[in-house]
Amino acid sequence: MKQAGLLHGKLYHIQNGGTEEALLGSSNFTVRGLGLAQANNNIELNLVVDSSRDRRDLKQWFDEIWENSELVADVRDEVLQYLERLYADYPPQLIYYKTLFHLFERYLDEQQRSDLLDAGRPGI
Repeated sequence: MKQAGLLHGKLYHIQNGGTEEALLGSSNFTVRGLGLAQANNNIELNLVVDSSRDRRDLKQWFDEIWENSELVADVRDEVLQYLERLYADYPPQLIYYKTLFHLFERYLDEQQRSDLLDAGRPGI
């Protein structure tokens, strides 16, 4: 979705071997959201859509939104590139430096804003 918060409803429409099922409700597609965790499941309201007509209408509604280029954008390539970067085999030094940076990022930003990092350096 191009606009955050525009679509909140959750529809799980499954086609498997010629069988269609649909679940409609407020559950996130997570173990806790679907009530499958050992403990601390979310309290959600979901409905099994058992009417073929309703399943067909919901699927048509979804397809109309999915195919509307004013509402949605294809971000598949960006997601795949992000996952590729996320799971790349980085050298240990880079991980160490990145960890240090994130631990001290706020402190360094504060120092830079107050010009304390530049004090004593000629020409700055």
